[in-house]
Amino acid sequence: HALLAPGSNAVWHPSDPVVAAVLGASARPVSVDPGATLSSVALTAGLALLALLAAPAFARPASAAGAAGIVAAFGFLLSAYAIFARARFGVLLYGTMPVPTVSPFGPFVNKNHFAGWIAMAALLVAGLALGLADGGRGRDWTTGSRAAGGILSFVAALAMALAGLASLSRGGAIALASGTACLVALRSRRAGRRGLPLSLALAGLLGLVRVALVP
Repeated sequence: HALLAPGSNAVWHPSDPVVAAVLGASARPVSVDPGATLSSVALTAGLALLALLAAPAFARPASAAGAAGIVAAFGFLLSAYAIFARARFGVLLYGTMPVPTVSPFGPFVNKNHFAGWIAMAALLVAGLALGLADGGRGRDWTTGSRAAGGILSFVAALAMALAGLASLSRGGAIALASGTACLVALRSRRAGRRGLPLSLALAGLLGLVRVALVP
């Protein structure tokens, strides 16, 4: 028990002999709140099952791009609202509801929750923008629906990255920087070693632009 769950073990097996005598020496659940733990496991399993069932659909480029496009649109709107809400409402959710946390941001009760979601979405949408650009390589990809989708995806990714930094979540900023580095590494591997310096320079430039524009 101490190895699997030190926190609950400390509750069920306290060092104080008087408290330990009151609780008794019988076997105890690993979780302090088994009902809440089972609910969390069920939620995680349900999300994993949903991802498994969706995998065949996302194997098709059109379906994957459509899903990423929905994330791009929602992420852009969420980022715009989050920055507006912080400037207009301060720490009140939707301008009316106080929350018992130190720093809510947008519709999230915690800025770290917002930054975590937005980092995942921004990197996914950045990949969509790069994929649309790659798909048009060899012809003029700057015209047509592919160009519009690529440009809008890039704008949405940049807006989400700015909102993530504006939340002032240090963990979110580290996650965004780490994810960007992974994306650059994957792109450089695909483009060959000669593309690495250019990719790193572009990533550094975009990073400076983000930091300069954050309110």
